[in-house]
Order: sequence, then structure tokens, then C-alpha cells
Amino acid sequence: MTMKFDYKGMQALCSIIEEQSFEAAALKLCITQSAVSQRLKALQQYYGDPLLVRGDEYIPTNLGAELLAHYKKIKYIEEDTQQKIQGTSRPIELIVAVSRDMLDTWFLPIIIKKHFLSSVRISVIADDQDVTHRYLQMGKVSCCFSTVPRAVVGCDVSFIGNMRYVLVATPQFKKKYFKGSDQHHNLLNAPIVKFDEQDQLNNKYLAKHFDIMNVSPPCFMVPSVRGFRELVLSGSAYALIPERDIQKELASGRLITLFPKKYWDMPIFFHYWMLGDAGYSDAIARLKKYAAICF
Repeated sequence: MTMKFDYKGMQALCSIIEEQSFEAAALKLCITQSAVSQRLKALQQYYGDPLLVRGDEYIPTNLGAELLAHYKKIKYIEEDTQQKIQGTSRPIELIVAVSRDMLDTWFLPIIIKKHFLSSVRISVIADDQDVTHRYLQMGKVSCCFSTVPRAVVGCDVSFIGNMRYVLVATPQFKKKYFKGSDQHHNLLNAPIVKFDEQDQLNNKYLAKHFDIMNVSPPCFMVPSVRGFRELVLSGSAYALIPERDIQKELASGRLITLFPKKYWDMPIFFHYWMLGDAGYSDAIARLKKYAAICF
């Protein structure tokens, strides 16, 4: 039996996942919401399996992800072929999901240094490293840097390296809050910094190294890499910061490592769609190579 591909159904599936709404998908496709539902229903009936998991967000099932990957490849090939027929060249475009720490400490510096932006147009989505892979899963980005090792269906993944975080503060802060030998008490009473509600790195670190769970120290929430560092430098809090981002401050003594032997090595994985286009594949290979240089 020859399988037929329902591209209108796949288009509806892709739009629902990308827009995270049937209503928004309908507006994007210039059809009614009912038509979107009917296309998805017909597609699911044809394959005999659900294609979406409906919870807080729409996530494709394994089969849905396979169809999404196929549709994205076909769409990319069609657009590329159209450009060739029209005699115009399309610049390579990548949408990258990356954490704020990665963005500021090595991602932007390396792509600027290597003149990557002269041949590739990049758009960046910044979010927590534990959730960046979801943007790839939903078809919103071309690639992502994530802590998740498992590849999304239709994508490939490569280990890039470990990003080391150290727990730091000013000498004055340490003198004020880390007086005694009861480190559990010190850690839970001194103010700490985190990016946002999704940022679980502090909790993971405290659980691993000090067996502190289900309780958090007083906390400042600062969704800015620069602001994060400046708050610690002001002596207002302690924090986990990428070691590479504060080398000068550590060398000068403005910041000190509270527990030199207790650090956090965060594994970084590079995920990307396998589209088969030569220009796209070259851009992905270069980006992967440049990222690996940083570790």
C-alpha cells in the first residue's frame, strides 16, 4: 500500500504546534478554526493515532513529530526550489534557542569573532537551558543549545561540552553571611539570585552538594546576565555564575568562590533539524564547530 501524504493536514498540525492555538493557526492559514480541527482530525484518522498531546501546551506525539519533521523538510525544499526558479538567492536563516548565560558568555562572542553573521541571518530566542529543546520540538527554531541529551524526532544532537558554574560572592558578603561552620544555615539564610521562576539551577546545586531540598534561601529574581553579575558584585547576594564570565573578578579578588571544590558542570547539547539542504547543513556544521571551540 502506497502511503499518501496529506500536506494540508500537516500544515494544520504544524501551525497548531507553532502558534499553540487552534484559533491562531486558523488566522495564520486564513481558514476557519473548524477547518483547522477538521484537517487535524482527518490526519489523525488516516494514521489511526493521536498526533498532539494537549496539556499546558501542545506537544507533538512521536508520530506527530515525524510528520512535522517531514513537512518542514518539504516546505524548506519547496521554498529553496522556488528561489532557484526565480533566479534569486535566499540567505541562510537560523532561529536559535539558547540560554541567557550561553548567549552572553560565549554564543554571541564566538559567532561575531568568526564572522558567522556575514553569511547567515540569525534570530535568537533566549530561555532556560532546560526548556530550549521545547522550541525545537514545537518547530519554532532551527536549532537549540540544551541540557537535554535526547534528540527530538527528526533532529540530530551533538554533545558540545560542559559549562562550569561556581558559587560566588564578594569577600564582604562571605564575612557577613558565612561566619560559622554550619553551611546549611548559612546557605539558607543568605540571599541568592536566580533568573526567573523556571531557573532551577540553585535548587539542583544545593540538593547535590548539600542535600538541601524542598526549601530555598531568600531570593532576588533578576532576568539579566549583566544585572545578575552586578547584584553579586554589589555585595547584595551570592549566586551560581559561569566561571568563564567572571575570570577577571575572581583573579582580582572582587569575587571569591565560596566552595572551590563544589561546582556545577552543566552539559550542553546542540540539537538541530536534519533538512538535507547543503547551505543549511553547512551553517549548522559551522555553528556546531564554533560552539565546540568554547569548551
